[in-house]
This record gives sequence, C-alpha cells and structure tokens, in this order.
Amino acid sequence: MNAATPARPRAVVLLSGGLDSATLLALAHERGFACHALCFSYGQRHGAETIAAARVADALGAVELRVMSLSGLGDLGGSALTDTNIAVPEAPSAGIPVTYVPARNTVFLARARLGRGARRVRHLHRCQCGGLFRLSRL
Repeated sequence: MNAATPARPRAVVLLSGGLDSATLLALAHERGFACHALCFSYGQRHGAETIAAARVADALGAVELRVMSLSGLGDLGGSALTDTNIAVPEAPSAGIPVTYVPARNTVFLARARLGRGARRVRHLHRCQCGGLFRLSRL
C-alpha cells in the first residue's frame, strides 16, 4: 500500500473487492486521491469480499485498507448471505436474489461518513447498483 502525501487529497473509497468498487478505486487513484479503502464485515457467510478487497487495495495503490465490523447487520435476516436458514442458490433466479442484503449500502455509507471525519477526509467515493460511480466532496 502507498503512503499518503500532503499534496494529494485524501478520500475514503468503499471497497467490496468486486469489479465496480475496484474500478472506482482505480479512477480515484488516477485522479490523484490518496485512497483509504474501507470494507465491511457484516456477518456474511463467507470471507470472499474481504479477501478480494485486500488484494484489490494492494494492487491498486490504496494507502490503507480498513475492514470494519458491522456484526448486527446480519441479525436482521432476510438474506442468504447473512441468514443460515436461507439456502444460497446454486444458479441465478428471476427477480431480487435471495443474496440481497436489504439496506446494506445505506448502512455502509452512514458508517463511512461517521468515520471519515476523524481521519480528516473530505471525500467519500462509492459505487452502487452496477456502475453508478460517485466521486464526491463531503
């Protein structure tokens, strides 16, 4: 991971390790931001997201990667990712997938906004819904 320099504006980048958030991190880095990647462990039944986020953060030059615990999110149920009573499907299905975690991104954004102030970061970058990229100043 790269060190931040005073000349580069600091940004928190929400990073799941998937293609969309990896693209967002690359764009923010290319535009000159010192990127502080933030990933969440929210009670999902696998570690694939956090493992992928670590690889992406390292490969794309993030200053750091923080994995923040949101253990209570899984207690809400309703998703095969967080509820062991719901089977993870073997194949895609029509409609909203059972792996969808309701309001997950809303919680991620709220927690990221709370944490960025303590780090004196004025930018929060996020990507949601398959390619809707936001590079924004807060």
